[in-house]
Amino acid sequence: MKCTRCGDCCKFTQMQLTNEDIRRIEQLGFKKDQFIEFDKNGFAKLKNKSGYCIFYDIIKKECKIYENRPIGCTLYPIMYDPIKNDITIDYSCPSANTITEEELESKQVTLMKTIKQIYKEARKRSYYIKQKN
Repeated sequence: MKCTRCGDCCKFTQMQLTNEDIRRIEQLGFKKDQFIEFDKNGFAKLKNKSGYCIFYDIIKKECKIYENRPIGCTLYPIMYDPIKNDITIDYSCPSANTITEEELESKQVTLMKTIKQIYKEARKRSYYIKQKN
């Protein structure tokens, strides 16, 4: 994919994080409460600031942690559509048409594994959240 760095994918992000994403970002010196919102079901999502992902630099039009960004960001614009229960391409992305068939096939496998991991980790977090309350 040839990213245009438009930042559209970083607007009002709902990007969910794996535990590995969290560890990788923490190793950069960020604390969880700086970049994560946990919901009542245990899902960890990137925070937004001024309508953009906390790590998106609006002036420079770039991700501050690009080399260490969450797996979901590396897979975008290939994404999971929960309404259709299907893998799809977000055609609102200006670079969507640059995705090759090989890239789509490869990223679909990774995305499905990532989704399963996110749900597994959220269930564990949810259990601990319920135990605290």
